[in-house]
Amino acid sequence: MHLYELAEKYAELQRLAEEGDSEAIISTLQALEDAIEEKAENIAKWMRSLKVENEAIRAEEKRLEQRRRANEKLHDKLEKYLQEQMQKAGKQKIKLPTFTVYLQRNQPAVQVLDELEIPPVFWIYPQPRLDKATLAERLKAGEQIPGVCLTQETTLRIR
Repeated sequence: MHLYELAEKYAELQRLAEEGDSEAIISTLQALEDAIEEKAENIAKWMRSLKVENEAIRAEEKRLEQRRRANEKLHDKLEKYLQEQMQKAGKQKIKLPTFTVYLQRNQPAVQVLDELEIPPVFWIYPQPRLDKATLAERLKAGEQIPGVCLTQETTLRIR
């Protein structure tokens, strides 16, 4: 087999690897008529190349994850800042050419102040967890329940 034919075969193997077709890779390797020593050397080189490429991919994934986390933190800070500024200015809605920015009151939610004070009737067993739906319903009806209260937060919305 000529050198250019070998190069073509190994290029085909790389294409199959990128497609994720491991069965085709094995059958193509078996079809190569190289001597076992030559085949072993080429496979070892390819494996080394894959290892180096995977290390580079892992480093890039780590870099992108750090960038994503930084972007998420900045997004949250900007959202909080804009909401605070709108509340200070007494603005509920700002219409812009490209966006409408407004403050929306969320549904009232149950806030747990002290789990130990909550009556047993509001716990669901065998795994103890609070029945927040019942708690919310009763709190909305005006009932006072020890250990919990209703809170209603405001959220910034951009449409």
